[in-house]
Formats: sequence, C-alpha cells, structure tokens
Amino acid sequence: MRLSISLLEVFDAVQHHVDFPKEFTLLFVKNCMEQCSTIGATRLQKNRQVRIVIVFLQSILKQRVMDFEDISPSIKQFCMEHSHLREAQDLLKEIISQSAFPKEVSNK
Repeated sequence: MRLSISLLEVFDAVQHHVDFPKEFTLLFVKNCMEQCSTIGATRLQKNRQVRIVIVFLQSILKQRVMDFEDISPSIKQFCMEHSHLREAQDLLKEIISQSAFPKEVSNK
C-alpha cells in the first residue's frame, strides 16, 4: 500500500485491538521507511512524509508494539539518511540513549 497519514492512523488504531505477528509489524515499519526514501515527490513533500513516519515510529516504540532491538538498526539508518531534519536527529539521539541502557538491570 502507498504510504499515507491515513494508513498509519489505521495501522495504529487496529494494532491496539489486534495482536499483529511480530514479523508483520516489522515488515510494515520497514516498508514505511523505505517508501520515504523512494517516493518521487518534491523535497518538501518528502520531508513531510519522513516527519510523519518519525512520529509513527516514536509512537510504536513508546507503546512497545515491537522489540526495540529488532528495529533499532533500521531506524538508525533511516534517521541518518534524513539527518537534515531535526525530528530525525532527535529520534536518533533517543535510540542511542535507549541502546546505552539494557532493558533489565540486575540488582547486585
């Protein structure tokens, strides 16, 4: 499907009620990021689409829809490709800070 705000909104709404397979969610997210890179549009339209995908990525990471470790390398690459946008820089910083701290810290 072609990337749009409506598509991301529908996915977000449905995933609250349906437990999608991990592989499906990962494929969907990667497809969204890939479409931003291959879209044939003006720079302004492309930047807008990238910003929308970044907001979507932040949402699914915050909701813990998928394991952070599964998608982190792809998001890092996406953010670096679009590093001219402040939102991409902020997301990259957030990912790096999350990578620095393990999920579980054992009490010793």
